[in-house]
Amino acid sequence: MLLGILLIVYGVLSILAPGVMWFLLEGWKIKDAQPSEAAITFGRVFGAIALVVGILRIAL
Repeated sequence: MLLGILLIVYGVLSILAPGVMWFLLEGWKIKDAQPSEAAITFGRVFGAIALVVGILRIAL
């Protein structure tokens, strides 16, 4: 249940604010870095997958 909730939170944040999530996961390592469009797109796609898996994890 806890894993499902964490996946849902991660998924929602990744979909709504992929730039912030990128910075929290990778951007802090590089000075003055900006995420590429590919990184933003990948973050949203992975966030959507995490959201679906989290919902399924709680529902089943």
